[in-house]
Amino acid sequence: IPSGRISPNPLTLLSSRKMVDLIKKFKTEYDVILFDSPPLLPIADSLTLASRVDGVIIVYQAGRIPRIALRRIKNQLENNGAKILGIVLNNIRMSEMEPGPGYYYYYGEEKKGKGR
Repeated sequence: IPSGRISPNPLTLLSSRKMVDLIKKFKTEYDVILFDSPPLLPIADSLTLASRVDGVIIVYQAGRIPRIALRRIKNQLENNGAKILGIVLNNIRMSEMEPGPGYYYYYGEEKKGKGR
Protein backbone atom coordinates (compact mmCIF):
# COMPACT_ATOMS: atom_id res chain seq x y z
CA ILE A 1 0.00 0.00 0.00
CA PRO A 2 1.49 3.37 -0.87
CA SER A 3 1.97 5.40 2.27
CA GLY A 4 1.13 8.76 0.77
CA ARG A 5 1.91 11.80 2.88
CA ILE A 6 3.75 11.23 6.14
CA SER A 7 1.33 11.83 8.98
CA PRO A 8 2.42 14.42 11.55
CA ASN A 9 0.89 12.16 14.21
CA PRO A 10 1.01 8.45 13.27
CA LEU A 11 -0.56 7.49 16.60
CA THR A 12 -3.75 9.36 15.69
CA LEU A 13 -3.83 7.60 12.32
CA LEU A 14 -3.29 4.11 13.82
CA SER A 15 -5.92 4.61 16.51
CA SER A 16 -8.50 6.02 14.09
CA ARG A 17 -11.78 4.42 13.05
CA LYS A 18 -10.49 4.41 9.46
CA MET A 19 -7.62 2.12 10.48
CA VAL A 20 -10.03 -0.28 12.20
CA ASP A 21 -12.21 -0.30 9.07
CA LEU A 22 -9.18 -0.84 6.82
CA ILE A 23 -8.06 -3.87 8.85
CA LYS A 24 -11.60 -5.30 8.68
CA LYS A 25 -11.64 -4.80 4.90
CA PHE A 26 -8.26 -6.52 4.52
CA LYS A 27 -9.50 -9.50 6.55
CA THR A 28 -12.28 -10.09 4.04
CA GLU A 29 -9.88 -9.98 1.08
CA TYR A 30 -6.69 -11.69 2.32
CA ASP A 31 -5.73 -14.79 4.30
CA VAL A 32 -2.71 -13.21 5.99
CA ILE A 33 -1.93 -9.53 6.54
CA LEU A 34 1.48 -8.44 7.83
CA PHE A 35 2.22 -5.02 9.28
CA ASP A 36 5.85 -4.05 9.78
CA SER A 37 5.98 -1.59 12.65
CA PRO A 38 8.64 0.42 14.50
CA PRO A 39 10.36 -0.94 17.64
CA LEU A 40 7.90 -1.29 20.49
CA LEU A 41 9.69 0.21 23.47
CA PRO A 42 10.48 3.74 22.34
CA ILE A 43 7.34 4.27 20.23
CA ALA A 44 3.68 3.86 21.20
CA ASP A 45 2.54 3.41 17.59
CA SER A 46 3.33 -0.30 17.55
CA LEU A 47 1.46 -0.94 20.79
CA THR A 48 -1.64 0.73 19.35
CA LEU A 49 -1.40 -1.35 16.18
CA ALA A 50 -0.78 -4.55 18.19
CA SER A 51 -4.08 -4.09 20.02
CA ARG A 52 -5.96 -3.97 16.69
CA VAL A 53 -4.59 -7.08 14.97
CA ASP A 54 -5.12 -10.82 15.51
CA GLY A 55 -1.57 -11.53 16.62
CA VAL A 56 1.95 -10.21 17.01
CA ILE A 57 5.29 -11.73 16.07
CA ILE A 58 8.17 -10.17 17.99
CA VAL A 59 11.50 -9.82 16.16
CA TYR A 60 14.29 -9.98 18.75
CA GLN A 61 17.89 -9.16 17.85
CA ALA A 62 20.14 -11.31 20.05
CA GLY A 63 23.01 -9.46 21.69
CA ARG A 64 21.60 -6.02 20.95
CA ILE A 65 18.44 -5.90 23.02
CA PRO A 66 18.69 -6.92 26.70
CA ARG A 67 16.44 -9.80 27.78
CA ILE A 68 14.83 -7.57 30.40
CA ALA A 69 13.65 -5.33 27.53
CA LEU A 70 12.14 -8.37 25.82
CA ARG A 71 10.22 -9.15 29.02
CA ARG A 72 8.96 -5.55 29.16
CA ILE A 73 7.81 -5.79 25.55
CA LYS A 74 5.99 -9.06 26.28
CA ASN A 75 4.30 -7.56 29.35
CA GLN A 76 3.28 -4.40 27.49
CA LEU A 77 1.74 -6.41 24.68
CA GLU A 78 -0.15 -8.75 27.01
CA ASN A 79 -1.35 -5.88 29.21
CA ASN A 80 -2.81 -4.22 26.10
CA GLY A 81 -4.66 -7.33 24.97
CA ALA A 82 -2.29 -8.33 22.16
CA LYS A 83 -1.89 -12.02 21.35
CA ILE A 84 1.77 -13.00 20.95
CA LEU A 85 2.10 -15.62 18.22
CA GLY A 86 5.84 -16.11 18.61
CA ILE A 87 9.31 -14.65 18.46
CA VAL A 88 11.76 -14.47 15.57
CA LEU A 89 15.32 -14.55 16.91
CA ASN A 90 17.89 -13.00 14.60
CA ASN A 91 21.57 -12.06 14.66
CA ILE A 92 22.58 -15.28 16.41
CA ARG A 93 25.62 -17.42 15.72
CA MET A 94 24.64 -21.08 15.60
CA SER A 95 28.26 -22.06 16.33
CA GLU A 96 27.90 -20.47 19.78
CA MET A 97 24.72 -22.35 20.61
CA GLU A 98 24.94 -25.27 23.00
CA PRO A 99 23.11 -28.33 21.74
CA GLY A 100 20.32 -29.41 24.01
CA PRO A 101 16.89 -30.93 24.10
CA GLY A 102 14.24 -29.31 21.96
CA TYR A 103 13.57 -28.43 18.39
CA TYR A 104 15.01 -25.69 16.29
CA TYR A 105 15.33 -24.87 12.64
CA TYR A 106 17.69 -22.54 10.85
CA TYR A 107 18.67 -21.63 7.33
CA GLY A 108 21.43 -19.62 5.73
CA GLU A 109 25.08 -19.69 6.59
CA GLU A 110 27.42 -17.97 8.99
CA LYS A 111 29.93 -15.55 7.57
CA LYS A 112 33.57 -15.95 8.47
CA GLY A 113 35.24 -13.14 10.41
CA LYS A 114 33.86 -10.49 12.69
CA GLY A 115 30.22 -9.54 12.65
CA ARG A 116 28.93 -6.02 12.45
